Amino acid sequence: SCLSIGSAAFWMCPISVASFSLCEYIGSQAFYNCSALTEVSFPKCKRIYSSAFYHCSSLATVSPFAECTAIDSDAFVGCSSLQSVSFPKCETIGNGAFSGCYALSTISFPSCTWVGSSAFMHCSKLTVASLSLCTTMPVGVFYGCYSLSSVFCPSCSVIGAAAFNACSALTTASFSLCTTIGANAFTACTSLSVASFPECLLIESSCFNNCTALETISFPKCNAINPSAFYSCSSLTVASFPLCDFLGTSAFGKCYSLSEAIFPICQTIGTYAFDNCSALNVVSFPSCSTVGGGAFFKCSSLSEVSFSQCTSIGASAFAYCSSLSNVSLPNVQSISMSGFYSCTALTSLSLPECINIQSGAFYNCTSLSTITLPKCKLIASSAFRSCHRLISLNLRYVSSVPTLSLYAFTDTPIGGYSTIAGQYGSIYVPSSLWSNFRSATNWSTYKSRIVSTLT
Repeated sequence: SCLSIGSAAFWMCPISVASFSLCEYIGSQAFYNCSALTEVSFPKCKRIYSSAFYHCSSLATVSPFAECTAIDSDAFVGCSSLQSVSFPKCETIGNGAFSGCYALSTISFPSCTWVGSSAFMHCSKLTVASLSLCTTMPVGVFYGCYSLSSVFCPSCSVIGAAAFNACSALTTASFSLCTTIGANAFTACTSLSVASFPECLLIESSCFNNCTALETISFPKCNAINPSAFYSCSSLTVASFPLCDFLGTSAFGKCYSLSEAIFPICQTIGTYAFDNCSALNVVSFPSCSTVGGGAFFKCSSLSEVSFSQCTSIGASAFAYCSSLSNVSLPNVQSISMSGFYSCTALTSLSLPECINIQSGAFYNCTSLSTITLPKCKLIASSAFRSCHRLISLNLRYVSSVPTLSLYAFTDTPIGGYSTIAGQYGSIYVPSSLWSNFRSATNWSTYKSRIVSTLT
């Protein structure tokens, strides 16, 4: 006739079976660390309080809790032999409730509307999870569920940080109502091949980091992708985000199979956003104003880029883009250090609005033969160093003599006769500034290469 079991009532007792046909409440730590307990039956229980069956490591059989509506935090944590549970009326599951239930293979909570963080963390044999009414998948809820292959959460609108982290058997993530995905939510889900989030607005940092099998993604409403969101998704081939206006650091870094990146309204490309995307050959960023440092570092298949609205190119932004031959940057005003370092296929370039060429900007662009800079005011150290075929620097429309640093033309035809180009290079300047150039600091070194032209 027991209706309630108090807190710590059977603390560490060597019992093997607990059967209470009328009990409605199981108190906190009631069966704490009862390591010999193998079977429990509570058909009338309405609530299980925190840590009630904490580390009952032999508990394998749990008769249906037909009337239970609430499971508090850590209720079954560490019940490593528990294989299945049935809670048809449970509405809330507390933090860590089933964490470390390594043998648990299937869960179904058809009435559950709220689940706590880490509720099923490290349930390493869990294969199927159904939480049809839950609107939130909180922090770490299925973290380390290595066998989880199927998730059914049709009402979910928010996925918390690390919610499915290291769920290495999960193949599909489809959440039709989800608007926000937390940091590391699907990190290291190495079998995940499809991610579909039609209502998602924000993808947090490292969300799909190291999802090496991810091939297809759909985020038609996403407006921001935070750092490393898809880092090392080595099977991903296309990234198309029609409404995304911000792309964070390393967002698609080391996506070795990525061939297309289409972002029609994106204004900012973060540093190393596409670092080492060696298959990338199509990029579309018609609204982009800033290309961050290393954004396309070592994108060795990229042959053509056009950034009609871009005003600044970050350090090493296109460094080692060895196939890059066609560049259109009509509004760029500044190219940072090593911006186009070792772009060995680049042959000619016109930068009509560019004011500053920073150190090493075109260092080792060994095929570059002509460049036009009508508004240039600064050419920094080693800017064109080792451009072995640079025979024409067109400055004929500048309004004043630009500042020139040392070594800007070292190992180029402008610096001296080139056996590679087979000639000397020339610097074309306005006739009105010809004498000024020839006497200006550092320009005077190249006075025999300075050619007066009419403007």
